[in-house]
This record gives sequence, structure tokens and C-alpha cells, in this order.
Amino acid sequence: SSGINAEYGDGGVEVVVAPPAPYLSKLSSDLAGTKVGVSAQNIHEKASGAYTGEMSCAMALDCGASYTILGHSERRHVFSEGNGQIGAKTAAALASGLVVIACIGEKEEEREGGKTMDVCVEQLITF
Repeated sequence: SSGINAEYGDGGVEVVVAPPAPYLSKLSSDLAGTKVGVSAQNIHEKASGAYTGEMSCAMALDCGASYTILGHSERRHVFSEGNGQIGAKTAAALASGLVVIACIGEKEEEREGGKTMDVCVEQLITF
């Protein structure tokens, strides 16, 4: 850990790693005492309920995460998460004390169609 602190010290850069959920606790433990943050790759907007396979904000925090990634293109396009759901996740994450790593971006066809700014502004407003 001393090598991590020396390399990623006070250079004005925050370093955060986002392992798959099963490894959050182990990595958080391994990085304890360093300046490297740990992020969940995703959280669910509900605090509890029957959401098989999902991770609540409390679960992420219990595993040592201080951050969560929201709005990633895979979540938007593969899992059909819309801006409304991403907004709800953002509100839940911030209320729990997690720092949100906000992802925005257009698809190739949107970029080629000249819609980059429209898409990105709409997504950014969500956060």
C-alpha cells in the first residue's frame, strides 16, 4: 500500500477502481489505508426488495465502496436503463453518501447524425 500512496499521492488526481461486485469487499480491504478509492459498478435505486442480483446502496457501502458508476452505455443499451431510472439511482446513491461517477455519451449513429450535444445534454441533466 505504501507504493500505491507514493505513486498516486497528492497530484490532484483521484484514482478509483471498480471491480465486479463479488470482489468489492476483498479489494476494499486490500486498499484500506491507501488513497485509491473503490467503486461499485452499479447500484439499484431501491433500498430493499426482491431485486435478484442487484446491489443496493447500503450493500455497496457495506462492501467498502465509496463510489458508484451510473449511466454507463452498457446499462443504457444492454439493460435498457433510461434517464428516469438513472436519475432515481443517482438520487439514491447521493442520499446514501456514495459519490456518483456519471457516464454520458452518444451512440455512433447519434454522433454521425449530428445529435451528440442533444443526447449528452439530456443525459447530463439526469444527474
